[in-house]
Amino acid sequence: MREEERGGAAREDEYVRRFLRLSDRVEKRLLQAIVILLVLLAVFQALLTIDAVRERIAPVERLEGRPYGFAPFPERVIY
Repeated sequence: MREEERGGAAREDEYVRRFLRLSDRVEKRLLQAIVILLVLLAVFQALLTIDAVRERIAPVERLEGRPYGFAPFPERVIY
């Protein structure tokens, strides 16, 4: 009976050890992804401060200052 308990405990210890190793790797990759995304966010925000680049990246910039019609047929809209 004792050998069975030791075998079960050893398997459980092995499971916990493997889980901790896997979770450490996943955590490391997630942190790397977050850092990369934050750097990309900062780069793109900096690029948006340049007028020529902003016109290429954000096509909505061309519409700045123009009135935008919400309905395709304004005469058919019932207010």
